[in-house]
Amino acid sequence: MTASPRAPRPPARRTARPAHPRRPWGPRAAAALLLAAAVAATGGCGLRLETPPPPTPTPDAVELVRDATARDAVALAELATAAAEGEPVELAAVLVGVAEASQAHATALGGVYEMFPDGASPAPSPTPDAPAGPSAPATPPPTPDAAAVLARLDEAAAAAARDADAVADGDLARLLAAVAVSRGLLAEQLAAATGGSRQPRELTVPEQLPAGLAPDAAAAVVQSEDALGMVWEVVAARSAEPARTAAAERAVLHRERAQAWAEAAGLAGTADDPRASAYGLPAELTGATVTPEAAVAVADGLEADLAVVYATLVADAAPGERGPLLDAVAEQVRRAVAAGAPVPAFPGLPERA
Repeated sequence: MTASPRAPRPPARRTARPAHPRRPWGPRAAAALLLAAAVAATGGCGLRLETPPPPTPTPDAVELVRDATARDAVALAELATAAAEGEPVELAAVLVGVAEASQAHATALGGVYEMFPDGASPAPSPTPDAPAGPSAPATPPPTPDAAAVLARLDEAAAAAARDADAVADGDLARLLAAVAVSRGLLAEQLAAATGGSRQPRELTVPEQLPAGLAPDAAAAVVQSEDALGMVWEVVAARSAEPARTAAAERAVLHRERAQAWAEAAGLAGTADDPRASAYGLPAELTGATVTPEAAVAVADGLEADLAVVYATLVADAAPGERGPLLDAVAEQVRRAVAAGAPVPAFPGLPERA
C-alpha cells in the first residue's frame, strides 16, 4: 500500500520577544555594575580587593641591637654638643670629641631604625574613650653638663660591650666592640678632664681558647704578642732610666701574654708553636741614629696594630666568649691615648680609621 503524501503545513508564526522580561535598572544592579567597572579598571594595577594590608615591618634581634646602639650614639652626640657650650677650652675639646665619635658611630650603625621612613604610617585604630586620670610625670632630660655626659658614656659603653659579647652576627659584634672600647676610653678621658680618674679593667688571658677561634687565629696572637715583647726589649736597650725600666716591663708583659695564649690554645711546647727566637725589626729601630723617643713611638704604633689582631678575633669568637678580646683591644689602644693620641672612634678597625 502506498502512503499518500501529506499536505504541507502552513508556516508557524514566531513572536519576537525577549527570553526574560526587561526591568528597569534598580539601585543594586547599578551598584554591581559600578563595582565591576572599578575592578576591571584596576585590574592592570594588580589590585586585589581581597588582599589584606601588608604587615607592619618587625625588626629582628640583630636589628634591635643595632638600633639601640645607634640611639645611644645619637643621644650622646646631642648631649655632648650641648654640654660643650660655655665650658673651658680643654674640657670643651673632650666633649666635642665625644660628640664627633658618637656621630661617627651612629653613621656606621646605619642611623636610627624608622618603621615608615617616608613619613607614612597606618591610621591608628579607634580606641574606646578612657576616663581621664592623672598622668605620670615625664622624666626630665639630663642637664647637659660634663657629669651627665660621663654617666651616659658609662651606661652606653657597658651596653655596647654586653651586646658585642652576645650578638649572633660576628661582623656586628666587631663593630659594637669598637664602639664599646671607644666609649670606654672617652669616659676615661672625660673623667680625667673633670679632675677624676678611672681604673681600667685588668686584661686577663683566658685559660682556654675562646670557642669559635681556630688554632691559626690563636697562633697569630701568640706570635704578635711575642714579637712585640722583643720590640720593647730593643727599646729598653736603647733607652736610659727611667724609660729603660718601663720598656723592659712592657717587654715582659707581652712575653707573658704570648705564653698564656700559647697555653690556652694548646700550642705551647708543640711543633705548631709560632714563636721564634728572633723577628725582623722595623727599620726605624735598627738605625744608628734612632733616638729613644723615636723608638718608643715605633713600639707604641705596634701596640695599636696589635689591637687590630684582637678586634679581628671578636668577629670569629662565639657569643659569650668575646669579653677578654674587648679588654685586649682597649688595653692596646689605651697606651697611645695616654701618650696624647686622640681616642679613635673605631679602635682596631683600620677600614674605618
